[in-house]
Amino acid sequence: MKLVSRKTVLVLLDMTLIWVSVFLSYFLKFDGHIPIDYLYQCFKYAALSMLIGSASLIYFKLYRRIWQYASIGEMVSIIKAVTVTCTISYILMLLVYEPRIPFSIYFRVLENMFIIIGASRFVWRIFRDNYHRKKNDQLQTLIIGAGDCGHLIAKELKFNPTSPIYPVGFIDDHPAKLNHQIMGTSCIR
Repeated sequence: MKLVSRKTVLVLLDMTLIWVSVFLSYFLKFDGHIPIDYLYQCFKYAALSMLIGSASLIYFKLYRRIWQYASIGEMVSIIKAVTVTCTISYILMLLVYEPRIPFSIYFRVLENMFIIIGASRFVWRIFRDNYHRKKNDQLQTLIIGAGDCGHLIAKELKFNPTSPIYPVGFIDDHPAKLNHQIMGTSCIR
């Protein structure tokens, strides 16, 4: 898939997820029976949030990341983008629309958007981390040292489908690491 078309798909996906987040917030607030005035408000709030959300996600460079390497830095960017989106959308809706949006909707939209958009970004990482299992033709190996270097070596061996060896354990003399796991691999002495 071309880079431009992949970004277009991601933007459209995010706009849909933002709409779902807003609608779900209203649906949960009113126990599935959204009053007609609030239903119109929901659609306007969702439309505004989609526009602001797309701009915010672009501003925080969430379409320029390689999500198979997602980590804490990406999660922080998602938190920032979602917080900016929700806050600006809520304030603008307060200024121009009656009836007033319940404040609980703001928090629920924030929560839903963070969970849904965050999950959409980390699905690929979860899939990738679980996809590469030991193949029958790979030799089992122990890695000496469970520090940063050992972690990097294990990561490369586990996630490289062409690797002829697969790490099954770490050997380390550090007592705090004994009988613990790094990347699902046990640390022994």
